Amino acid sequence: MSASGDVTVTQAERIKRLRAQLQGLKPLGTFGGAKVAPAAATGLLYGVMLRGAARMADGRELTDLETQMVKFLRPLASEEEIRELGRVFADEQSSHALGMFPDVLTSRGMEQGYAFEDLVKDLPALRADVAAQPNLSLVDLDRLDEGAPLDSPEFIEGMSAYGHGVTVVTASDHHPDARATAKPEQVLVELKAYSCQRESNELGDDELYWAHSASSDKAGKQSGVTREYGDVATGDYRALDAGTVLFNGQVDKFLTAHIICWEADHSSSQWRDDMHDTMRKISDILFEMADKLAQYGGHFPVPEYHDLIDYFEIVGMIALAIAALLELFRNHDDEVAARTFVFDRAALGKWANDLNAIANFEFDGGSEGHFTLIAKATSSINARPRATSMPRVLPGGQHTWSPDVPFPSGTMSGTPALAEYYDKLYCVVPGFAGSGSLWWSTLENGAWRPFAQIPGAVTSDSPSLTAQSGPGAGLWCAYNRRNAVVVTRFSGSSWSGQETVAENIVLGSPALSTYGQRLICVVRGPENKLYWNERDYDRWGTFKPFASGTTCDSPALGQDGSGVPHCVVRGSNGKGLYLSKYISSTPSWSSFQGLPLGSASARPALAHSAEGLVCMFRADDLSEELRYATLRDNTWSPVTKHPTATSADGPALVKYSDTTPEAPYGYLYCVHRG
Repeated sequence: MSASGDVTVTQAERIKRLRAQLQGLKPLGTFGGAKVAPAAATGLLYGVMLRGAARMADGRELTDLETQMVKFLRPLASEEEIRELGRVFADEQSSHALGMFPDVLTSRGMEQGYAFEDLVKDLPALRADVAAQPNLSLVDLDRLDEGAPLDSPEFIEGMSAYGHGVTVVTASDHHPDARATAKPEQVLVELKAYSCQRESNELGDDELYWAHSASSDKAGKQSGVTREYGDVATGDYRALDAGTVLFNGQVDKFLTAHIICWEADHSSSQWRDDMHDTMRKISDILFEMADKLAQYGGHFPVPEYHDLIDYFEIVGMIALAIAALLELFRNHDDEVAARTFVFDRAALGKWANDLNAIANFEFDGGSEGHFTLIAKATSSINARPRATSMPRVLPGGQHTWSPDVPFPSGTMSGTPALAEYYDKLYCVVPGFAGSGSLWWSTLENGAWRPFAQIPGAVTSDSPSLTAQSGPGAGLWCAYNRRNAVVVTRFSGSSWSGQETVAENIVLGSPALSTYGQRLICVVRGPENKLYWNERDYDRWGTFKPFASGTTCDSPALGQDGSGVPHCVVRGSNGKGLYLSKYISSTPSWSSFQGLPLGSASARPALAHSAEGLVCMFRADDLSEELRYATLRDNTWSPVTKHPTATSADGPALVKYSDTTPEAPYGYLYCVHRG
């Protein structure tokens, strides 16, 4: 598929597909059972892309708009192939009319470019044709009846017919005063789950994955591709892995997102890597378009709707360009449906500050199936860490968890980390709004102090924390920085500089623990295999693979009552939990054993109570409740639900030695993201 690597669709096949598009044999951007050709006006930007490639092949200087649209091709094709696509466009245009593009583009001679100022000038005349398409919708959250869906039946039918949909979301009663200088909205949007309304018409159950990208006008850009979720049939429900983030950052006026639902048939690892690159480029293009439109006179005060109308039109064109381009390059996986969303600031503010802010987005691909994607937005005020504890009692003793309560300050995204160091409890959390920063706090006199930033620590994942005695004693924090394992140490008064342990080894978050005076690190690495390393005295060794075991998520470490580390992971397909024990004499790790605890939707946590080794995890359903079980005498207790705690991500769990009359053996302490 790409310019290098494992090619799943040949260049000759891509050229054949493009000619079929330009000859009208297949409507632009239609997949699966979709058969309706879009209005020519919506094909404008795809035409600019191909025409720009043709002008580049002729050695002509490209306009600003052509440059941006041709740039979109580069993660998918070599420079020579881009020119060849352009030559095909020029050849087809010379032999017949290209009715899928508007006259404002096709009537120009090839010597005349098409620039952003041409786009802005032509928008009003094209508006009626674009807005009339039933797969484009404008939703006002303040005008929806209570309980009414975001997607109307007419829109869902239109999306099925065209193969993709475009939705602009506003909240007309929540627009900020244009004269005010409000700070940008900080928002976290996560994809929570999906349900199958109708499976595809292929034999066997469907295997789905989701590709997504998002960009705000504050330059926040994110993209990703989920793992495959197998055996999906009509009526089924699947919780997506915790931390499936569509966007985490700041928004001034607009957030734009593009989401594709795929059914996996013949995906290779190279195809998935290329899809990651494609979604990143989509984020870049969406940001460039929003930025350029603002420069050319859009984005007037929202109550007048002028900016939304123009933006609505532009997004419809971008969505079609994305759909048509992916049709050239995709492998044999089936695209179910694709959707582009634009949320204005008012819509995000209303959505993110609703504590029950669950939104359902329909993806109806006709014969390829119909799926409902469930998303949630969260504002910073609703993203505080929450804490709950339970006295550590001897077997047979009575114990109960305290109600989970929010920290007095601080916001977070992801999974927190906990450790006890010199009789104090420490917590490190990943920052909110996409900063990538790490923040730490300590529990003193029963109250959490205000969070402070760890200098120089930046990660897109969650941290790990452990305390070490002996040489190198301190509170150690490990995190992932661009797939490298990086550590920093707290001496009791300040954090050290950042030390890189190994490059290109970690996917997700590393895990830390100790054995005696050894510092131990376990990571999920290449091909989802598990690797481990240890720091003995003052130096790290090299990462070594576990003898067996793969996982879809980051590992977790915890010690039993004898101080021996155990590693717990989720299964490679998200099913089940598995446990391995550190063998100090070798040193090595035992084979992973399946646990009778069910499945989790996030990284679990391990800690020792007076009763035994406790495993806590987030439920694999939309309840998001925290559950736990205890290993005692090689037998696991029944799984128990925490009485009050639900979490948007995995929990952190630690043995805390602080004693009180009600807890003579200390506490089992949990922090999570509510």
